[in-house]
Amino acid sequence: MLPDGDGFEICRQIRHQSGATIFFVTAKDSDFDKLSGFAIGGDDYITKPFNPLEIVARIRARLLRPASAPSADALPHAYERFTIDPRAGTLTVLGERTSCPALVFQLLLFFCRHPGQVFHKEQLYEKVWGDEHYYDAHTVTVHIRRIREKIEANPSKPEYIETVRGLGYRFTLMETGHEKISFSVMATIHTAICHHLVRYLNTIIHNYSDFRLLLDYARTSHRFL
Repeated sequence: MLPDGDGFEICRQIRHQSGATIFFVTAKDSDFDKLSGFAIGGDDYITKPFNPLEIVARIRARLLRPASAPSADALPHAYERFTIDPRAGTLTVLGERTSCPALVFQLLLFFCRHPGQVFHKEQLYEKVWGDEHYYDAHTVTVHIRRIREKIEANPSKPEYIETVRGLGYRFTLMETGHEKISFSVMATIHTAICHHLVRYLNTIIHNYSDFRLLLDYARTSHRFL
């Protein structure tokens, strides 16, 4: 609906070259248009009629968010397939720098900073989009899909961002130097160790009981000698 081009096409061209934040302010208010806007790289989609103060507040929230991040969170997160560097604002997948929309980047970074925790869509929207009063589940779904398309070897069978049925999403891998450990593997190892300790303690208790029985028998026998 622009006089000199199509907003979706312009967004696509910008996103191909830059990770700058892109807002859609448009009269196209169908679900298809909204999903299309997010799918091609838009970070926010506002339909007419709108409150100008709301737009200012959303833009201000985007501009202030990086500055409010603690310095400890500026460290890069490195995994087998990708590295995300919040200080440089870069995403590198299999050694190649990849263009990444601002909110896709922020959502992935949020997951990396909270490995093993389950977040439902409303929580993710509040934490990443910074708006607890307005919530759009489609927005989160589209951004999750775009993350998987960028970092997963097989987006249909995600290794990093796991869907927890009825609860939300969980980042399942954690960093250990240059290696990664799956939380499911960690749970399996922990369970195996616990079972081993239980068997070991049972053996000690059993042996101690046998020793006490033998000692009692020896004492009883000694009385009759």
